[in-house]
Order: sequence, then C-alpha cells, then structure tokens
Amino acid sequence: MNYNFDQEINRMKTACEKWDDLETRFGVKDVLPMWVADMDFTGK
Repeated sequence: MNYNFDQEINRMKTACEKWDDLETRFGVKDVLPMWVADMDFTGK
C-alpha cells in the first residue's frame, strides 16, 4: 500500500480519540498530539 505523507487529513469531529479528546486529555485544545497512526494517512 502506498501512503501520501504530504496530504493533510482533517480528523476533527470524526470520533477520533486522538483529535476529539485533546481538551479532556491535556486540558487545552491547542496542542498537537505527537503520535502517528496509520489512519492519519490515506491509503491511496
């Protein structure tokens, strides 16, 4: 499978714990989670 690492994908408000749970987990909304998962990239 090929991945496009340059394409940005907005996962906010898609029931993605990584992005939708930032304020609960870290106490602020303006942080960048530094872990990377395969669903952060398209499989195209």
